[in-house]
Amino acid sequence: MKRIFLLVFLLAAVITSASANVPGGHFRGGYGHTVIVHGGFYSPFYAPFGYYYGYPYYTAPYVPTKLDIQITGIKNDYADKIKSVKLDNSLTRQEKREQIREFKRDRNLDILNAQRDYYKS
Repeated sequence: MKRIFLLVFLLAAVITSASANVPGGHFRGGYGHTVIVHGGFYSPFYAPFGYYYGYPYYTAPYVPTKLDIQITGIKNDYADKIKSVKLDNSLTRQEKREQIREFKRDRNLDILNAQRDYYKS
């Protein structure tokens, strides 16, 4: 009888236990803390519902500026150009490297000009 009770108790503990990752841990952009829940009781080392040290866990959503959108577009355009040069088999290795360097130089100049125009206005 004791063995059945112990087995049922362990089975219930396994079924009701869960593990949840809490965002905003020690790792950049990842999950750093783990909250273990057993039978509805939270671990004493971590607070439930994202509250740490009396402060609620809240981050405002990031809204990109026009400059961020413009820089992302410039980077994507040049990444596509660089990728097409890398896949072009009609060019020698040295020609590919020269064109890639030129594209990277142009990309950096375009980003710098976009930043200048944005901050001038």
